[in-house]
Amino acid sequence: MNKINAVQKLWLVQDKTNIVYSFDDIVGLISAGTEAFKFEGNACNGLFEFNYKKTFDKKDNNANVNMRLNLEHWENQLVTNLPYLENLRTLFTNITNGWTVFTSLEINGQEVIASKGMKIDDWKFSIDNCNLLNYVYASKVISMALEKPILYTDSVTFNGDQLEDIIQVAETFDGNRYFGKDKFKENPSCKLVIEKNCENIKILLNKTEPSSMRITQKRGETIHLLGTPIEVPPEVITIDQVTPKVLADIDDLREDDVVTVEWVPEDDCTLTYSFKE
Repeated sequence: MNKINAVQKLWLVQDKTNIVYSFDDIVGLISAGTEAFKFEGNACNGLFEFNYKKTFDKKDNNANVNMRLNLEHWENQLVTNLPYLENLRTLFTNITNGWTVFTSLEINGQEVIASKGMKIDDWKFSIDNCNLLNYVYASKVISMALEKPILYTDSVTFNGDQLEDIIQVAETFDGNRYFGKDKFKENPSCKLVIEKNCENIKILLNKTEPSSMRITQKRGETIHLLGTPIEVPPEVITIDQVTPKVLADIDDLREDDVVTVEWVPEDDCTLTYSFKE
């Protein structure tokens, strides 16, 4: 069976904005029989495989499409140096965010067939690989921030809660973990131990103008990234433009009592997560 060099183009379009994301060229070969042809190719130096089979029947618009990631090629490499990580992560993030996938097949620069576009955001393949690539990217961010070497292993396992925790740590290091008042499900609050003569409570009650409040963890936590234990610094939560409200009668409070303080936000209030330096 004769084989022909070909290039499969793959691009995504966001429906609302018509923004286009073009993925790397998928270079491969076409092999044709009497009733159908098959394309087999790869991109990103073999990390991404794409193949499909389609009949010559013009009335049949279906194609049996298969995609595969060969991330075992990353084995034992530093996560900070993984080739094509950003390309693949962007591709699968956009796919799972509902972008429409388009493809076209070119031979010698000439388009010979094109797709009508399809959604594959609910494919298990799309969701699983998006989660994995987000996990690896978050590991890269944390590795760079803490200057701790982390090696990729294809045997990594994690659940949804672990993925969310690691992404939050990475976003905190990147300075991207902050919220406005519209994201608060309820007003922030904290517990306060009463000092002698209620001095700390009196200071709070004298605050009539919005101010800032900062809470610092006593100690950091240990997380595991790709099997490597990593010590994370204590977390700092800063809330700007809030007014304290003591949820107790000060006349009934005594030293060492614990009281709840609610922080009433202004419209321009922000809550920011960071790490203690």
